Amino acid sequence: MKIKKWLSIVVVLIAVALSSGMVSQVKAADTGADFTIIPQFGAGQVADQVSYYSLKTKPGQQYPLTVTVKNLSSTKKLALTVSLIAATTTDQGVVNYTPTTAAPDKSAPFLLPDLAQDQATVKTITLAPATSQQVTYQLTMPAQPLVGTILGSIYVQRKTGAPATKNQLGIHNQFAMALPVMVVEAGQAGLTPKLSLTGVKPKTSGGVADLVASIHNRMPVLFGQINITARLYHAGSTKALFQQDNQNYEMAPNSTLNYQFATGGKSLAPGDYRLKIKLVSGASTFDLQRDFTIARTTAKTTNQQLIQKRLPWWVWVVLALALVAVGALIFIGIRLREIKSHFKH
Repeated sequence: MKIKKWLSIVVVLIAVALSSGMVSQVKAADTGADFTIIPQFGAGQVADQVSYYSLKTKPGQQYPLTVTVKNLSSTKKLALTVSLIAATTTDQGVVNYTPTTAAPDKSAPFLLPDLAQDQATVKTITLAPATSQQVTYQLTMPAQPLVGTILGSIYVQRKTGAPATKNQLGIHNQFAMALPVMVVEAGQAGLTPKLSLTGVKPKTSGGVADLVASIHNRMPVLFGQINITARLYHAGSTKALFQQDNQNYEMAPNSTLNYQFATGGKSLAPGDYRLKIKLVSGASTFDLQRDFTIARTTAKTTNQQLIQKRLPWWVWVVLALALVAVGALIFIGIRLREIKSHFKH
């Protein structure tokens, strides 16, 4: 009876957890952004018909970046943060205009937030219902001529409360909008990217093993339409173990692309390897390669992570319940044998 009681309690707890998660998701989906942002173009803007800031600047001059933030709700007061962000490159090969946790790229002479001298690059505003407010960043160009392109955005995010902790169920929505900002100086042309393969390491994601190849663009140059051909070899071999092709990638100035290279869903055996990556963009071709080693301890850790990630939490719950049920059946079987033995004697 005790086993049956505990099984009932576990089933009830699982049902409560699942229903709570569904309720939280519905509530989150009912909430809207309730705001919009409009660029206000000023000095240096190349063309006012575009939907982003495109500034052509001169050394030592100042240029305003102004955005109008409008509360679309007629009943809600909104709190928002306005940030000046440096562009980065996503793992999927797309220029990213949203905040990241990555450290600023040290190869960049200047990032967009650096041009907002002596100003807070993150500002908090509060808008009454159906009102708007302008936020301005004053950009100051360096005294020396600016080389290349500075890319980033004005990023506006609605504050919707504290993020959910690990012990909380549901979804925490982040309502945000970004306006790209491109800054160049007149007469700057002819720069080309300089790429290097700075590292290769194994990774598990969604129950699948792959490699992460860090491709660094150390020049202030935005480029795209990149076609990638990647091949993995055993060290000293000319026969590819795995190959992968990708098209239409792009990279932000002074940024790193963490290129995801598939290894058949399995972790690599311990040993020495060589990864070759060819990137082609228009008339530019980049041939990169890097040797690396998979240690036995690394392969073991990767395999353990694969086992854990391939099985979702509910599978573990089912397995636990199955073990409990098997234990209960064994216990009942033993008791039945004891009872039969007792009656025989």
